[in-house]
Amino acid sequence: MKTMYSVPEITKILGVSKNAVYALIKNNCFKSYRTAHGYLIPISSFESWLYEGKV
Repeated sequence: MKTMYSVPEITKILGVSKNAVYALIKNNCFKSYRTAHGYLIPISSFESWLYEGKV
C-alpha cells in the first residue's frame, strides 16, 4: 500500500507547478521528507491539509 506522494504526483493532484509545491513544502503546509531523489510527502499529511486545512 502506498503511503507517500512525490512532488510530481502532488503537482498532478493540485494542477500546479513544481515551484508551487516546493513553496508549500517550504511553508510547512504538510509534512515532507527530503531524500536523495527529492521530497516525499506522507499521503495522510497531504490529505489532512487538502481536505481539512490541518497538518
